[in-house]
Amino acid sequence: METFTKGVTPSTEKYDGSSLRVLIVHTRWNYEIVEALVCGAKETMTSEYNVKSENISIQSVAGSYELPFAAQSLIGASRMSPQSFDVVICIGVLIKGSTMHFEYIAEAVSQGIMRVSLDSGVPI
Repeated sequence: METFTKGVTPSTEKYDGSSLRVLIVHTRWNYEIVEALVCGAKETMTSEYNVKSENISIQSVAGSYELPFAAQSLIGASRMSPQSFDVVICIGVLIKGSTMHFEYIAEAVSQGIMRVSLDSGVPI
C-alpha cells in the first residue's frame, strides 16, 4: 500500500552552518519552557547544521516585550566588532489568559521583531 503525504516535504539538502554567528535572545519569564527551547535550538544547530557552539551567543531579557529592543541593540553592538551576527533567534513564551494581554503583547513583539529584521537586514 502506498502512502501519500500532503503538504510540504522536508528538504533533503544539507546546510553547513559552520561559519555562522548566531545570537539567541530569550526571555526569563516562563523559564522552564524557554530553557528547553533554547537548549533544543542550540543542540539542533550544532548537531544538524555544524554551527560551532563558540559561535552561538546567548542573552536573556526579562520578558517577550523586550525581545525586539534587545535584538536591535545586540545586532548594532556586534557590528562594531569584527564578527557581526548572521542570524538572531528570539525565544519567548506567552500564555493566553482571560484578558487581551496576550494579544497585545504577541502583536507588539511580532511587529517589533519584523521591524528590526527589516531595518537591520539580519534574519530574525
